[in-house]
Amino acid sequence: MINDKIKPTTPVEFVADLLPAGSKVLDLGSGTGRDSLYLASLGHHVMAVDSSRQALEKLEQSGKELKLQNFITSIEAKVEDYVIFASSYGLINCAHILHFLTLDQAVAVIRKMIDGVEASGYLTITTFSKNEADYLAKEFLYNRGYFSKEELLVLLKDLNILMVNEQVIEDIGHPGRPEPHEHHVIEVVARKGGNR
Repeated sequence: MINDKIKPTTPVEFVADLLPAGSKVLDLGSGTGRDSLYLASLGHHVMAVDSSRQALEKLEQSGKELKLQNFITSIEAKVEDYVIFASSYGLINCAHILHFLTLDQAVAVIRKMIDGVEASGYLTITTFSKNEADYLAKEFLYNRGYFSKEELLVLLKDLNILMVNEQVIEDIGHPGRPEPHEHHVIEVVARKGGNR
C-alpha cells in the first residue's frame, strides 16, 4: 500500500481516519510533501502551498512516481500571503513553518486557517515551541512564530481540541544544519464545530 511508505506528521496521521472520503485539503508550507503525499494516497484532494519551487518540484516528482498527481495541486506562494477563502477546506494543515514567520504573520496565518476550515472541518498544526533551543538562545527569535502550548490553545479557543501534544523530536539533519539535533514541538488537532 502506498501510504505505508509515507510517514506523515502525527497530527495528520491522527486526523486521517476522521476525514470524509475525498476531502479538500490545504497543506500550508508543504515542503517536499510528507503530509500532502500521505493524504493524497488516501484519496483526498490536496492543495500544496510552499514558497520553494525546488521543494514543490520534488513533491510533484514523488506524486508522479506514486501515481498521485491527480490528487495534488502545487502552488508556489508564501504561506503568509496565500489567500484562504472562508469555509473552503475539510482540513488545513500547517507543519514546521510558523517559526519562519514573524509572530504577527504566524498568528494571522492561524486565524486564516480557522476561517478557511469548513463547518466540522479540521485544523492540524505542528510547530516549534518556545522551549526550542534556538528560541531560548537567540533573543532575535522572540518576535518569530514560536508558541507555548497555552498561547496556541488560546488562539484555537473556539475550536474543539481533539489532540494536543508537546514533545521533543529527533531531526537527522537538513541543509543549513546537517548534524543530528532535537526540536521541541507542539502538535495540535482541532475541529471547527461538530462533536468532539
